[in-house]
Amino acid sequence: MTNDVQLIGRLLNKMEGDDLEFKRDQYRLDSPEQKSELIKDVVCMANTPRAGSGYIVIGVATENGRPTEVVGVTVHPDPAELQRILAAQTAPTPRFSYRIVPYEGAKQIGLLEIPADRNVPVVIRNTYGVLRKGAVYLRRNTECAAGDQQDILRIVRWAEPSQNEEAGTSGISASWETLYRLCDGFDQRQAFVAVLPRSPELSQDDWNAFASLGWHLVIDLDLETDTDGGYSKAGPELAKIRSLRLTALDDIMAETGVGSSVWVAALGLTSRPSTIRSHTWREWNQSKARTLDRWVIELARVTEPQPTTALILGGEHSYVQSVCDMLDQAFGGRLTLVFATPSPTTYSAIIEKLNASEVAIRVTEICAGIRDVRKSLPETMDIELPKLGGGSMLVPPERARWVEEELEIVHLGAGISPADPSIELRDFLRGLPITWYGLNVRVDIDRRVTNGLETRLRRELESRDTRRVNLFGEYPLTAR
Repeated sequence: MTNDVQLIGRLLNKMEGDDLEFKRDQYRLDSPEQKSELIKDVVCMANTPRAGSGYIVIGVATENGRPTEVVGVTVHPDPAELQRILAAQTAPTPRFSYRIVPYEGAKQIGLLEIPADRNVPVVIRNTYGVLRKGAVYLRRNTECAAGDQQDILRIVRWAEPSQNEEAGTSGISASWETLYRLCDGFDQRQAFVAVLPRSPELSQDDWNAFASLGWHLVIDLDLETDTDGGYSKAGPELAKIRSLRLTALDDIMAETGVGSSVWVAALGLTSRPSTIRSHTWREWNQSKARTLDRWVIELARVTEPQPTTALILGGEHSYVQSVCDMLDQAFGGRLTLVFATPSPTTYSAIIEKLNASEVAIRVTEICAGIRDVRKSLPETMDIELPKLGGGSMLVPPERARWVEEELEIVHLGAGISPADPSIELRDFLRGLPITWYGLNVRVDIDRRVTNGLETRLRRELESRDTRRVNLFGEYPLTAR
């Protein structure tokens, strides 16, 4: 039960998506229509490709897909009755469980968990309530819908065993699935922190996969990270995604932006002997811990109010304890702390003290899992900008990321393709910014002011002078 309480705490820091739905009220099962709503929600979750379990959390009010209040529920269905309802209308019947989770003393939450199961697609047996016979329902971010041919093909491909499993070797490990769930599917709407020991076992491909997650902060305990360690191998890839700076805590601290990443050589650098002032934890705590804490606080300020996941991948116990205390103080309740090492029991005292999670997993497995999660993203390319005298020029992504600390670059390729295919185009209706791609394919509604505004902007641009155009509006926008 304690694990369920911790799980609820993590889920309440997320927004609804492919693997999570919040419901304020308990399901009613008095009529076929009401029962069909339950069936549809469970089937949608079961059919949606994902690495870990999906959850329906009952007793939570939401606004724009984000939980706002735990109202709780007082009535709970018989789990056996839920199984009978699903079995009567689905083939095959999806696996799921229903559990009652106490919250804040007197309140109770209903938790439906639907494991990731390859026995899909789940098909509706009969036309029943809101369900259509033969339909394959799945989630599209926050919505449940009947899948088309492409959706069904995607589900079938997800259900196919990997080549490794066909050869009799291990595929996705149970440890990776646990880590994936604890990290909310590595959802890019959260911030990520890594505490990293020296990891010579990682290949260049592993480091590239590690970098692809777009870490906001890496606290590296390797004295040679800039010569043959993590920064030297992962840094060039990470710099293509976010503007990146390396600090050994002796540098002048610069203000960071929302697109910035900081790689901290927390113990100093062998290549810069003056940065190594301590040889014991006590000396480090007296000379460098305070500066590291300022970087952690700065990251917490920049990422507010994003949920933040910190992965502890190893390191000497005393240093890890200090770093975890800093993270806990700076991020508070929006921090998910996960120890992901081959021997997490090494840190059992820290884990118990901070109510953290633990997964026994090798860092090579983590990199392989991240590689699989992020492989669908487009390759980071040079961006093309128009030149004053005609033609265009290419800017490498690592230079563009630095510029984007201060402003957004609207380049010639902006809006042609989605930056992240996993992000729903209509997320802006739930309070997130609309993307250039969303504007390009007109998921929003054209306004009557568009033509006049475009004419004015072209005229201002042709003047080759610095001008300001103020745009005022109300949210939500409505058609005019």
